[in-house]
Amino acid sequence: MEYIILEILKYSLPTLLSLGAVCWMMKSFLDQSYRLKILENQQEQVNIFTPLRLQAYERMITYLERIDFTHLIHTIYSEGKSTQYIQAEMVHTIREEFYHNISQQIYLSNAAWSLAENSKEEMIKTINIIANQTGAETEGLVFCQNVLNLVSNTPILPNVAAIQFMKAEIRQHF
Repeated sequence: MEYIILEILKYSLPTLLSLGAVCWMMKSFLDQSYRLKILENQQEQVNIFTPLRLQAYERMITYLERIDFTHLIHTIYSEGKSTQYIQAEMVHTIREEFYHNISQQIYLSNAAWSLAENSKEEMIKTINIIANQTGAETEGLVFCQNVLNLVSNTPILPNVAAIQFMKAEIRQHF
């Protein structure tokens, strides 16, 4: 009886050890393949999202440039228009540009998006304050001069600060 058990062990033990080694090698191979597939997927996502993120930053910087006071005045001012008209057009332009780019928040950092939103609000608030100080029926040229005086006396406007932040963030990540 002992002889039979020894004979069975003599043939089955090497087979079981070989089977265990094969199982261990297959598991190692499959784990490595799985990790490689994850890395490939991550690289593919980076390849897809990097251009979209860069484009989002480009669009937001373009937006912030378009809502710059000097750009708005150059675009909107026309002789004979009242302060009220120019104020309304400036606020409308800022809001329209913002809502046109609202989907970019998906690709921007929270800080960059907050700065873009705050820039919009601060620019509108500033326009409204200057318009109230100037008077609604005053010639638009006076309003524009008051806006430009503010620009020349302000060290850094909200839109410029947001542009600088976004440029720094892009340089840091890319």
